[in-house]
Amino acid sequence: MAMILVAGWFVVVAVAAFAYGRSRAGLMRPMLATVGAIAVATIAIGYWTGFRKTEFSEPVAMAATRAPEGQRTDALAPEPEGKGSRETPGAKEMTEAVELASSDIAGADGHSASGSATLVDQPDAGRILTLTGFDSDPGPDVDVYLSSSSAGVDDAIRLGDLKGSGGTQQYEIPANADLNRYDALVLWCIPFTTRIATAELR
Repeated sequence: MAMILVAGWFVVVAVAAFAYGRSRAGLMRPMLATVGAIAVATIAIGYWTGFRKTEFSEPVAMAATRAPEGQRTDALAPEPEGKGSRETPGAKEMTEAVELASSDIAGADGHSASGSATLVDQPDAGRILTLTGFDSDPGPDVDVYLSSSSAGVDDAIRLGDLKGSGGTQQYEIPANADLNRYDALVLWCIPFTTRIATAELR
């Protein structure tokens, strides 16, 4: 929507400059040249800041074990009020990071993407989402969401801005997030209101 508004603004300005320049000899060419230069600069800046591929890699938590199928439902649930720990594998003795769910990342809405998304429960640092071997089409202002559906972000938890269109990254998950409900990853492009990539975290 934002990109459409910007394009519409340039069209209005160009038409206004053309109409104004026609009534004043010698102004047509300089005015249109100015509008054109501004348009080119805007497109160049937009490409450099939003459509250029960026690599971002950081150390991420790696799970030592995977939650057994019979315990994954409890492990994915938010911590109950008044209790000190979740019913995760190993309970209070858990000293290693545990993989709660994972999935391959796929492109969406005409975009391409690859890599792996994993939900990891760390013994002393809470739950995180990791992206490994990640690569996707770039986009301006892409956010990372855990959603109740991979179809969109109408019911979702925002984890932050996408750090880069490629690399190895991790994102903190709020302590009260119910991962039984929010079990889909959606990379959402704000200006174009469209998905870049998704993953069903199972």
